[in-house]
Amino acid sequence: MSGNGNYMLESNIEWQQEQLLKHINKLNEQTKARDLAVGMLTNDLNHWAGYGVYNIGQFQLYLEREYEHNLAKDARRNQ
Repeated sequence: MSGNGNYMLESNIEWQQEQLLKHINKLNEQTKARDLAVGMLTNDLNHWAGYGVYNIGQFQLYLEREYEHNLAKDARRNQ
């Protein structure tokens, strides 16, 4: 806590980040369980903050945009 008197806001942000961390860890566990040949997602919250990702909604949007970007890149490559 920063001690700036905005405990409720800070508490909510911390909760959202805890939920994001749990979400990422769960996705990684599911990936391991399926024995898929894909990389694991980093659970470093500072890494995601660098992309403006602080909660599950922002994380999912980031993943969707990356997926769309890669589809478009593949389509251009295969023309």
